[in-house]
Amino acid sequence: MGESYLSWMAANTKTRWNNDSAIESQVDAAIAQGAIGVTTNPPLSHEALVNEKDLYSNELAAIDKNLPDNEFAFRAMILVAKNFSKKFKISRFLHDNGL
Repeated sequence: MGESYLSWMAANTKTRWNNDSAIESQVDAAIAQGAIGVTTNPPLSHEALVNEKDLYSNELAAIDKNLPDNEFAFRAMILVAKNFSKKFKISRFLHDNGL
C-alpha cells in the first residue's frame, strides 16, 4: 500500500492536522500519518470511555461518584485528554528532532 494522502501532506506541505477521534487505535494511526493533535470533545471522549473501558476503568473508578454530573463528566473527559497528550508530546519531540 502506498503512502496515504495525510502522510504525504504532513511531509510535503506546511499543512498540519488534528485527528477527530479519541479511539486509541485511530489516534495511533493518525500520529503515524502526521497528525499533530486530537479532538477530545465530550461525544468523542464518551465514545472512548465506553468502547475502551479497559484503558480507563481504574482511573474512572477513582473519580468521586458524588460529584455533580457535569463535574464527573468533565473529569472523565480529562482522563481521555491526558492519555493522548502524552502520545502527542512524544510524537512532537520525535518530529522536532528528526527522529
